[in-house]
Amino acid sequence: LGFKRAQDLVGRSDLLKQVAAFEQIDLQDILRPAPLQFISGEAKSASNISSSDILALASGADTAQWYPESLRFAEQLSQTWSQATAESRIIGPRFSSHRVRDRFNNQYNDLPTVSLLLDKGSVPGNGLAAFNAKGVDITVHGGAEDGVGKMAFGGKIAVLKAPGKTGALINGSVGKSFAYGAQKGLFLIQGNADSRACIRLSGADIVFGGEIAAPLQDELGCIAARANLKGFAFEYMTNGRAVVLGDPGPWICAGMTGGIVLQRLQPEMGLDETALKRRIAKGAKVKIAALDENSKKDLQELLGAYIAELRNAGQQEAAERVQALLAQPENHFVCIVPTTMQADQSVATE
Repeated sequence: LGFKRAQDLVGRSDLLKQVAAFEQIDLQDILRPAPLQFISGEAKSASNISSSDILALASGADTAQWYPESLRFAEQLSQTWSQATAESRIIGPRFSSHRVRDRFNNQYNDLPTVSLLLDKGSVPGNGLAAFNAKGVDITVHGGAEDGVGKMAFGGKIAVLKAPGKTGALINGSVGKSFAYGAQKGLFLIQGNADSRACIRLSGADIVFGGEIAAPLQDELGCIAARANLKGFAFEYMTNGRAVVLGDPGPWICAGMTGGIVLQRLQPEMGLDETALKRRIAKGAKVKIAALDENSKKDLQELLGAYIAELRNAGQQEAAERVQALLAQPENHFVCIVPTTMQADQSVATE
């Protein structure tokens, strides 16, 4: 079939065929590709003739609009809007869908990059950039709700803080189950994440930029309430790389069998190695280790991308603060990696 990896077959229901039990059940309706009922007839016609059938949503519009013919073959397409509507949560999936369909041989990689920006404090709803594809880059100046980037297979998603009414930068956070099962892509989150961030992460790159605002008070209990990640992060993680600049929260890395978490330590704020061990799930088979040359390269690459994103957003001071950590990364970071391929199933983590 010409596919390079087994991952390229994930979700390919069009390859399924019924080969037995014809006299007992007819699977024809189940296996037939879903019709494009959610777009207009005009858009459907355009998708059949355009070699870059990428939908663009006008700001606040209720209907989909196509890029002009002159832009369909440009090096890069972009769209900016300042109002998050009910459709905002499907922006990523809609672009990715029209980018990938009928191009399962990876021809969509040759299409122009699509850059989408939601600014002025936008907070798009559940499922932003779910199933995101390579070449779809989404930036939000505001925040996002649950399910951001779930099952993503490429592209870039950045959620950054935005000025509030007083001018101070606020939010930049995401909701529950962020990057669930994400296989590819780059995710840059300046704020915090609700519970179960990076569950079943299987290859994507993540930076959590939320930082500790006050000394830890673990003696009060309910660590998750004050943490930057609200619990169960990196559960069942099998691959990928993640950087955490703040408090990773409790019950992390349960069932983790692959990948690496690069965790910042801040002893002056109470987050030392002892505090980090308290945050690792009881059944997790992971270890805390010093950075080696490979993990230093990972850190340089991921934080380098995060710093560039901050600079691009005009946040020079924040960028410089992160840049300072890279001067001597071994003094600020440790890595969390699995020790075996088997979690302790006698300890419940859910």
